[in-house]
Amino acid sequence: MTSHPAKPDSKNNFMTTVHLHQKPRKISHLFISLITFIFLIIFINIFPPENFWPLFIFSLLFFIFTFYLCSYVFKRLRKSLLYASALTLFIILRLLGLNHWIYPLLILLTTVAFEFYLHNNH
Repeated sequence: MTSHPAKPDSKNNFMTTVHLHQKPRKISHLFISLITFIFLIIFINIFPPENFWPLFIFSLLFFIFTFYLCSYVFKRLRKSLLYASALTLFIILRLLGLNHWIYPLLILLTTVAFEFYLHNNH
């Protein structure tokens, strides 16, 4: 009894299928992320975080930076929005003095649960 090697077909050839369906990374997202990071560093060095408006602008710049960086890394806007929101919320809580260990854990678990919920609905 001789065994014949399996013929590659579209169902068993996983690497080719994944390679053909990948979306290319957008360099513009990386460029926007780097420009926003530069503005964020300049903003941190110029304005002290004493009033509401500098904190609001810092949070907005940080959100834009993390959103575009995550969209470059993950190549998915929904996941980028979710993770950028979680990181921005974490930074806002730290700036407000809420430094307990449970807050990052709750943000992480809520983010993962929301990602599973969105993944299962699509």
